[in-house]
Amino acid sequence: MRIKKLLGAFAVVLALTVGATGCGARGGAANPSASADNSGALVGISMPTQTSERWIADGKNVADSLTKLGYKTDVQFANDDIPTQVSQIENMLTKGAKALIIAAIDGTTLTDVLAKAKEQNVKVIAYDRLINGTPNVDYYTTFDNYTVGVQQATSLLTGLGLVDANGKKVDGKGPFNVELFAGSPDDNNANFFWTGAMDTLKPYMDAGTLKVPSGQTKFEQAAILRWQAPVAQKRMEDILTAAYSSGTKLNGVLSPYDGLSIGIISALTSTGGYAKGSLPIVTGQDAEKGSVKSIIAGEQYSTIFKDTRQLGSQAVKMVDALLKGQEPETNDTKTYNNKVKVVPAYLLKSVIITKDNYKKELIDSGYYTDATSSRNVAGLWPGMRPGHNPAGGPCSRRRPSPDQPVGIDDEHTYSSNARNHQDLPGRKSPPGRHPGREPRRSACHLRRKRRRKIHPHESSLRRLPAQLLRRRDPLRKRAVQLLQHH
Repeated sequence: MRIKKLLGAFAVVLALTVGATGCGARGGAANPSASADNSGALVGISMPTQTSERWIADGKNVADSLTKLGYKTDVQFANDDIPTQVSQIENMLTKGAKALIIAAIDGTTLTDVLAKAKEQNVKVIAYDRLINGTPNVDYYTTFDNYTVGVQQATSLLTGLGLVDANGKKVDGKGPFNVELFAGSPDDNNANFFWTGAMDTLKPYMDAGTLKVPSGQTKFEQAAILRWQAPVAQKRMEDILTAAYSSGTKLNGVLSPYDGLSIGIISALTSTGGYAKGSLPIVTGQDAEKGSVKSIIAGEQYSTIFKDTRQLGSQAVKMVDALLKGQEPETNDTKTYNNKVKVVPAYLLKSVIITKDNYKKELIDSGYYTDATSSRNVAGLWPGMRPGHNPAGGPCSRRRPSPDQPVGIDDEHTYSSNARNHQDLPGRKSPPGRHPGREPRRSACHLRRKRRRKIHPHESSLRRLPAQLLRRRDPLRKRAVQLLQHH
């Protein structure tokens, strides 16, 4: 009897011990086993395109930050092609990715592939663009896009003299003729930009202070699919021909993106006949180098600076928290409804950039670099990097190291103007007899090209006519064969 009592007491103690251990594993904000299982995990990073400098920079910044935390990364750019992006994400899942950071081309087309991600318990972060129509997106990080639209409209009003630098309304001016542009209808952010801008401009339009001679005041009329600069330029040209051919003056253009702004300004100077010193007020977004230089030169009036370093950092924090079994920080749990669920989000702040404050916001913050040079534009020049000749000069410029900030005037990094009219980074020459061609940028660049090593049998090719030196010329192969026999 005594032995039975002792065994019973031991069983009770053992049960309580096991129960306490189980409760400890479920409780708390963090799960230690999650951190152990996911250390060194693969994170897939899906960016929409390489034709915009900001997405190239975003992909690199996010990957570098994750690598520093010990994660592996797979960065892919979809070249604005939806099937390509879907295929790339599927490949990331096949490789065993534990988390995905996705800047969607079209936020409505990823439902099926994200269902596969859910089956594999993969965490999904929507990056800058909300992913719609699926419950399988965990968090969203972006800027306050409604406020971005308000800022664009406010900068237009400031440029027209309807509000002062502090945003206070100024009476007694107008009416002004303006035209309206919107972003891509398949980009969820475009609707926020438009709504914020129109909520700001509508009172002035209702009062007759602002007029839209084209009559195109609806989002569907103003939207530019895929944010394409040539489409924006063509639309601006058509509006100028139809509504301004009688001599009516255009005073301002609401543009939601720097790439579109470049196309719009091109139409204004060609079809519209506006001189660069008397252009209408043109807004923008993203503080791309081409537009910043345009602002300095007095062409584009403003842009919206969204510090994508902060955006990338926030996405990395979210992924790191999720893979450690923790809950990421958010500051908006009501706004972003993707038609299936409200996606918890973290919103960042943006800044209006004009000629008056570009140096403080872009240079002093380290986003772009600045150095003194007589050849630069208003003091802007790419920062001096290791290997530069202190005396300066075109031959002293080198391709920047990955950890250096990008110079506004640096053609050896990611020079760009419009979203689909931007130069890609120069390709590195592959080994062998056919080096990759790079754009001819300067006499110094050509001298470097002439010094390149080539196949011994091709040494006489330097004396061939230029047309035979083209990489894909059908006569090249025969010319090489003849030289080898002589």
